[in-house]
Amino acid sequence: MRSLLRENEVQTSVLAGVLDSAAIEFNIERDAIYVISEGFPFWLAIRPDEKLIRLFTYKPARACAAEDDVVRLSHECARSNRSLAFFAQDGRLCANQDLHFAGGIARKSLLRAVRAFGAIFRAATHEHDNEHILITPGSEEPPLYLN
Repeated sequence: MRSLLRENEVQTSVLAGVLDSAAIEFNIERDAIYVISEGFPFWLAIRPDEKLIRLFTYKPARACAAEDDVVRLSHECARSNRSLAFFAQDGRLCANQDLHFAGGIARKSLLRAVRAFGAIFRAATHEHDNEHILITPGSEEPPLYLN
């Protein structure tokens, strides 16, 4: 197995094979890979026109949270962690990381980013969400008195 994936090999099925060979749990959803075993679930999608592999995740804010609070939280997370791009969108705290594959991408670099992304997001939200405005996807929203 070559250590470099050529640019024309960067496809969902090939990336799924790389993740599978590294024992990373995932599902394929349309044209994206949903990674579920690396700290916090996220999507991995190929943007071929831009020569990018984008890792993306989010946590929704509670219904009572002000958008300004989510924006502030995104700035706090971004200040403490420069490897992910944090931003507020549609009542969610989002993060992404882009991996460029023009000319190819090393399997080791891809796997390193995949293994770190979810854990970094989880740690940043845990560190900075002191007001408990975020909820974990799939969980029930906590009661309002937990403000």
